[in-house]
Amino acid sequence: YKQVVYLTWYSVIISVKKYRQRKRLPGGEREYIIYRASIPIKKAEEMKLGDDELLLVLARKPEWYHLMNWEDKDNKEILWPRIPEKIRIELCSLGLAPKELCPKKHVPVIIHIPEKELEKLGLDPNKSIILEELEKKILEKHAKKILATKPA
Repeated sequence: YKQVVYLTWYSVIISVKKYRQRKRLPGGEREYIIYRASIPIKKAEEMKLGDDELLLVLARKPEWYHLMNWEDKDNKEILWPRIPEKIRIELCSLGLAPKELCPKKHVPVIIHIPEKELEKLGLDPNKSIILEELEKKILEKHAKKILATKPA
């Protein structure tokens, strides 16, 4: 019997604050560093969070475009058309852009690939990778192998 657990992913920008706390213990005083994450109330309600809930968090520091208000008219009309398509796809898949700016429904998917393999393909494991980009790099790699093994 195997238990299958389905995860629901939520994209949210959270703020993290660092606190220092001193505790007196029988062996002396110790200092602890505590990180506190704040989740916007709308997202907390959407996630149906209760008291003392645990969250599985897959996080990274945001880029400037993650922090933009894409509902703003100037950002939609002036900035959106100027950013690369890869970034637009990422913003759409994370739910950070309004639906009218996202003609196709993209979803973020976790693919487990060793970091060294991504680096061999010339991809940065710390950045978002779109399917077309991954396909292109894999095809290039296999084309090089085929050319290298083809008799002259």
